[in-house]
Amino acid sequence: MVELFLRTMLGTAGYKLLELYVEHALPINIIIFGYLGLIYLGRRSYQSMKKALQEQLEKAINKSPFSKPETWFAKILQNPPIDWEKVSASTKIPFFSPDNYYWFGLKNEKSMIKHFSPKRITSWYAQKQDKANAADNNQASS
Repeated sequence: MVELFLRTMLGTAGYKLLELYVEHALPINIIIFGYLGLIYLGRRSYQSMKKALQEQLEKAINKSPFSKPETWFAKILQNPPIDWEKVSASTKIPFFSPDNYYWFGLKNEKSMIKHFSPKRITSWYAQKQDKANAADNNQASS
């Protein structure tokens, strides 16, 4: 009864696809979970690289980067104080996967500059500023 219901719902092509999946479920699931594991490792790599870049930015500018415009971050990233080798060395994993990005970037200077754009860095500090303002407002209202 259930098989007949599935056949009518999926049609012939869908049912053949389901049969193929059932027949090869183990290798398909290994590939899927392996990919998810690589994405997880890439995200961890990205987070450590992000932290290293933030430390370098804060050392290079000696003042608060909160509420700075995107053009300001673009100038800072163009200057020599950012050592991309140190950012890259913050993790041993040879690839990274930024947040909301389901593919990998290789850990070279060109792809790091692409993924650590001034726009993205501005959004990091804008989020921190929003959280700080919310915490101040909560303390003030208490």
